[in-house]
Amino acid sequence: MIPFLKASALTFTFLCLTFEVAAQSIPEQFNEIAKSPRTIFYSNALPLNEEGGHLQGVQFHPSGDDSFVLSGSSSTYAYYLVVIGNQVIQVVELGQKPMKHAGGIQLADGYLAVGIEDNSAKDKSEVHIYQIDGSEIQEKPNWVIYRKGEVMRATAGSVGIVREQNELLVAVGDWDSKNLDFYHIDLKAPGSSLITPFATVETKRLPRADWIDDSWHSYQNINLIRDDDGKLYLVGMGVDEKEQNVADLYEVVMNDDGCVLKKVSSRTFQSDPAVSFRAGAGIQKAEDGKLRVISCGNHIGKGAILQIWE
Repeated sequence: MIPFLKASALTFTFLCLTFEVAAQSIPEQFNEIAKSPRTIFYSNALPLNEEGGHLQGVQFHPSGDDSFVLSGSSSTYAYYLVVIGNQVIQVVELGQKPMKHAGGIQLADGYLAVGIEDNSAKDKSEVHIYQIDGSEIQEKPNWVIYRKGEVMRATAGSVGIVREQNELLVAVGDWDSKNLDFYHIDLKAPGSSLITPFATVETKRLPRADWIDDSWHSYQNINLIRDDDGKLYLVGMGVDEKEQNVADLYEVVMNDDGCVLKKVSSRTFQSDPAVSFRAGAGIQKAEDGKLRVISCGNHIGKGAILQIWE
């Protein structure tokens, strides 16, 4: 009887552990993110042009919990900057006028994706992708996707990225994220590319009968997250018609006909008046497996705050 009891106990423990892991799906983790944020102040003493633009995206930097990467636009250039130890330690110019508008970004799986665009003509953009070596982000991208064409349609206001074995999956949202283009990047072939998207989503044509609601907002940021069981999700972050910070979770399904998005959750987050998802927001799966959200304000000046929901 004793061996049987031991086996039963082990089986029960295994089943409990299996149930616990299964319970931590992306939608459930997303719905468990705290409503109240913690606030971090950071300062800047480096030269930075903030006229004619604002911060557009923010992500957690791999060197530590309170280290970050932010993107921004200005009257003369697009840029990203790195915050470590509550200070801006690096400002990198991404493009000069007219390519002076950097949009929403994502840093995931050791890669940073930043979209920059001509926000005057609105007919061309570039997506810069950087491989992160330890905690360092180099100033020149490993890959560049060039986009050119119809006004507003060829922009790159928001980007998401996730690694898939020997490839990167990159999602690019155009002006107000009305359309999404999906690209595959071969990790074995660095360089610039005129690659065409393998799938495109016209959001106004998406079937919405099985969505939790039928709203598609003007997302400032889109981020990709893959679940432990392989499911792919997209999180759109911006403000809704009530000017509330909103984060919408979509399950992404790739098939022979392209790509289908299903809205499975939507949340609003209260913030300090100096912080807004309209300026910049991001989501990350932390080392403990839990999701956390970060947001910034429009400008830095000599110092500003970030807020984190976890």
